[in-house]
Amino acid sequence: MPQLGEKIRLFRQSKGFTQEQLVEGIAKKSTLSQIESGKASPSIELLLQIADRLDVGIGELLKDVTWDRRPSDLLKLANVLFDKQEYSIALTYFQQVRSEEMEEEEDPSYLYKLSICYTETGDADQALLMLERLVALAVSRGLHTWRGQAFQQIGQVYFKQQNYKLAEHYWLKAEDRISLLEDPDPAQTARLFNRLGVVNFYLGEHEKSVEYYLKALEILNGSEYVFQQSITMMNMAISLNSLGDYERAAEMYQKLENVNEEVGPLVYAIIRFHYAVFLADTGRYKAAEKLFLEVRQRFEEMGEESWLAEVDTEIAELCLKRGDYENSLKLCERLLDQLSADHSEYGNVQRIQGLIHMEQGQYEKAIPAFVSALQFFERLGRLDQVRDVHKLLTVCIEKKSLKRG
Repeated sequence: MPQLGEKIRLFRQSKGFTQEQLVEGIAKKSTLSQIESGKASPSIELLLQIADRLDVGIGELLKDVTWDRRPSDLLKLANVLFDKQEYSIALTYFQQVRSEEMEEEEDPSYLYKLSICYTETGDADQALLMLERLVALAVSRGLHTWRGQAFQQIGQVYFKQQNYKLAEHYWLKAEDRISLLEDPDPAQTARLFNRLGVVNFYLGEHEKSVEYYLKALEILNGSEYVFQQSITMMNMAISLNSLGDYERAAEMYQKLENVNEEVGPLVYAIIRFHYAVFLADTGRYKAAEKLFLEVRQRFEEMGEESWLAEVDTEIAELCLKRGDYENSLKLCERLLDQLSADHSEYGNVQRIQGLIHMEQGQYEKAIPAFVSALQFFERLGRLDQVRDVHKLLTVCIEKKSLKRG
C-alpha cells in the first residue's frame, strides 16, 4: 500500500507539474519535497489544495494509501470527504477515529454521518444499527431534531431496499417529530415532504403524493433552495401525469424549461427524460422519440449507465403505443437479458412484453409475462401497478378460455 506522499508524487508527475509549480502560492517547494519523501505529512487544508491543483478527487487521492494522523485530523478529513459525498473513503476514516475526546455513542453527528456512509455503500444492517443508537441517544437526551433526522434516514435505508411501506412508516414518524419543533429547518422539512410524495407515488397514492409536493413547494417557492425546488416540481409533474392531469403537468415542465444551470447536466437530463415520458403519454410520439434519443445520448456521454435501462424501457413502451411490436419486443428481450430480476425496471419490461403478446392475441405468452410482472410489483408493494397488471392478467386468462372454447 503506497504512502500518501508517494501517491501525490505519481499524480504530480502524470499531470506534468514540477514540485515548484504544484505548490506555488500555497506552500514551499521544500515542504512538498518532504511530503513526497514521507518525511512530513500535509495538513488537511494543504491536502485539499494539492488535490484541487492536480484536478483529482480527494477520495481518489486517498484511496488505498496509508496516512498516519491524529484521530482529530482523521475526523476532520472524514467530515470533508462526507461533505464531498465521497462516502466510501469517508467511511474508512470515520472507522479509524478512536479518539478519547469523542465516544461514538455520545456524538449524534458522528452516528448520523456514519449511518449515511453505510447506507450509500450498501451496508443497510450497519446503517440501521447506527440509527438505532442515534434514536436511543436522542430519546435519552431529549434531542427532538436528531430523533426526526434518524427517522428520516431509517426511511431512506428502507426506500433504497424498495421497502416502500416501511419507508413511509418512518418518514411519517419523522413528520410527527418535526411538528413538535418550534423552528424546524425549512430545507429538511421540504426534503421530508418530497420524500413522502415520492413514496406515496410508488405506493400508487398519486393524489396524496401531489399534496406532499405542494407542502414542499410552499416552503421552497421564493427560497434559495432552487435545486430542491426543481426536483420537487419534477416529481409533482410525474404524479400529475399519472393522474391524467396533463394541463398542470405541462405547467410544471414549462417552469422547468430553463433550470439547466441551477440543477446541473445530470438532473436536467433526468427532467427532460420525464418530459419525454409525458409527451409519449399525451400522444406526441415523434417529439417523445426525439427527446428520448437525445437524453439517452446525454446519459451515455456522462457515463450514467443506470439510466440507459429506464430510457430503453420507455422507448419499448413508445414502440408498443405506436404499434411497432417487432422493435418493442426486441428491446424487451434485450433488456431482460441485461437486467437482474430485482432491477427497478424488470417488472415494467415484463408488463410491456405481456402487452405486446396480448395485442397480437398470443395469450399463452402474455400470461407468464404478466405473472412475472405481478410478482415483481407485489414484492415492492406498488399497489397501483399490481392492480393494473392484475386486470390485464384477468383479461388474458378470459380471452384464452374463450379462444379455446
